[in-house]
Amino acid sequence: MERVGLSRPWTTPLPRWMMTVATLPYALFDDPAVMAAEESRIFGRSWSAVAFAADLAEPGQTFTARIGRVPVVLARGADGVLRGFVNVCRHRGHPVAEGGGARRLFLCRYHGWSYGLDGCLLRAPEAEQAKGFDRGALGLAPVSVAEWRGIVFAHPDPQAAPLVNANPALEVFGADAGFNLGAHRPFHSASFDIPANWKLVLDNTVECYHCPSIHPATLNRLYETGGFGGAVWSGAVRHSRAEMAGGRGRHDCIVLFPGSYLAADSVLGILGRIEPEGAGRTRLTFRFAATPGADPALAAEFAAIWCETLTEDVAILTEQARGIASGAVAAGVLVPGPENCLIHLRNLVQHMLGDGASPLAAHSPEPTCN
Repeated sequence: MERVGLSRPWTTPLPRWMMTVATLPYALFDDPAVMAAEESRIFGRSWSAVAFAADLAEPGQTFTARIGRVPVVLARGADGVLRGFVNVCRHRGHPVAEGGGARRLFLCRYHGWSYGLDGCLLRAPEAEQAKGFDRGALGLAPVSVAEWRGIVFAHPDPQAAPLVNANPALEVFGADAGFNLGAHRPFHSASFDIPANWKLVLDNTVECYHCPSIHPATLNRLYETGGFGGAVWSGAVRHSRAEMAGGRGRHDCIVLFPGSYLAADSVLGILGRIEPEGAGRTRLTFRFAATPGADPALAAEFAAIWCETLTEDVAILTEQARGIASGAVAAGVLVPGPENCLIHLRNLVQHMLGDGASPLAAHSPEPTCN
């Protein structure tokens, strides 16, 4: 695999003892060339959670998202089949859909080309009379889609290996957790534009080492957050669980690398998405759905506390990104035990980019987070 070079060199060498517990080099967190490689080699080769099944349950329902650099649109056709497409008009590249909701067709606002929910080109004003015009060759480009336990996933590659075949631990962890969001109905969404690289956002999402200091009055009110430290990674899938405060049962969380966060408990179902918007910006979106039978007022209260938690994370990530961008420090140190999950993430990034993307030559063993 071609190696990814760095446009900003390390400013100081790493001591030998740091090599197995260091973060990725900070030069990887603001380099446009590295970001382009990540969009292609990581997001372009991975399944991503996109929507709740409820968003696409009925014929005519559609949903838009982005996976790395690829805009996608999903649709439930009149025949009941769920399909996915690149959200780019075959004429001159404008999106054919914005947002979600019910519709009868996809319409490009730029020049009026229209497509059926099966992706086939319906109308191309004036172009249809052109000699040799081939309507059948100009349908929307397909992407792979899958439904799993109440969540809809997409993959930019139309020939991608099936979701569970590519991520066998997903079903293992899902069965162990009794995970199913099929009956959940989303009621609230929160999005955050974070001036930080997507890897920093993901790191923050999968570790709770920071929870006592950053979230004592928010997330720590809902869960016994020490339990999140007992997470287990298998390949690109992470599972963690914690007891809910007040004896409300168990909270299970599944993360699918590189940017999907799924959680379920007796009050909420949660779908989180991490979307890079360049080397130094990330869009973080969390959607909340009330668990069937849960008190709607309690679900709304939990969602509000989650949003406060995420706001606290955004503030911390913003300051962290400034420090990293200074170029004055080469890398950080990961703490074995509470940050074993981050060691695994570091190794995943290195593996998918190619080991030459980083001066960290050796991969540490795949750990269990504890």
